[in-house]
Amino acid sequence: MEKWEYLTIYFYWNEWREGGQICKDWVVDQEDGSQLAGMNTILNHFGAQGWELVNLVQESAQGKITHWASAEVKGFRAIFKRPM
Repeated sequence: MEKWEYLTIYFYWNEWREGGQICKDWVVDQEDGSQLAGMNTILNHFGAQGWELVNLVQESAQGKITHWASAEVKGFRAIFKRPM
């Protein structure tokens, strides 16, 4: 019987400035502090490591930034698998 390992990543919509332009795209924060931006870039990055996307689940979280402001973050949880 084949055994699998699984990976879940969270990615979210982000806006940032780069070279004087405003960029908008999906972003993944990596463990080393760097970011991957762009859906194709994200999927190709994990695919190159042998991960296959098996599901995509919408997530949202609401939190309080300060006592007068709150924020809602919307993103997706991607679930990948690859043979062990």
